[in-house]
Amino acid sequence: MTFFMVVAAVVAFVVLLFLLLFFLVCKIRFRFDTDTGVFSLSLKVLFINIKILPQSEKKKRKKVKTKPKADKKHIFEQKKQEAQDSAKEIADEKKTVGEKVKAFKKLFSDICEKIKVLVPGIMGALALDIKKLDLVVGGEDASRAAINYGAVCASVEALYAVGKNCKKLSVSDKVFVCVDYLEPKFRCEFDIVLKVRVFKVLTTLIRAFS
Repeated sequence: MTFFMVVAAVVAFVVLLFLLLFFLVCKIRFRFDTDTGVFSLSLKVLFINIKILPQSEKKKRKKVKTKPKADKKHIFEQKKQEAQDSAKEIADEKKTVGEKVKAFKKLFSDICEKIKVLVPGIMGALALDIKKLDLVVGGEDASRAAINYGAVCASVEALYAVGKNCKKLSVSDKVFVCVDYLEPKFRCEFDIVLKVRVFKVLTTLIRAFS
């Protein structure tokens, strides 16, 4: 009886884990405002919200304190890497030109095959939500402002092209892009959320590298 209870508990745990991965969605949020000059990057998984940028002063001080240890480790890793690079150069010198060309062709072919699987699969796991996009191109030089406006429009079109290749694209009514020759400088404010289906990404990676 105890054996069947243990098996049932294991099966229930596996099913629960599968369902959690299947419905798990990670939300990556990008925010920026030229008035404050602060770029914000956060990650939300379930009910957990992780603030990546900007870093708090406490974390910055902690990084400063641990800098000497990081430098020693960096020197050790650098020496180790130099030794590995030296050994690799000696091994590469023993190879003939034909072997190098053959290896490069095989590597390039493998990379292309994996890209063919990865790009459509991962794009199908993404959903782009443009909550706010306020871009006003200005400047004292009208010709320069016009050129910058063309570059901004091209960037926005590229963003929309990426969104259309995603599984879902949501655009709010708070999207405003224009050129204002009376505006003294460029103004930018955006709030964009990228949603990632974890299960879809994992299955795509398994297919690509299996």
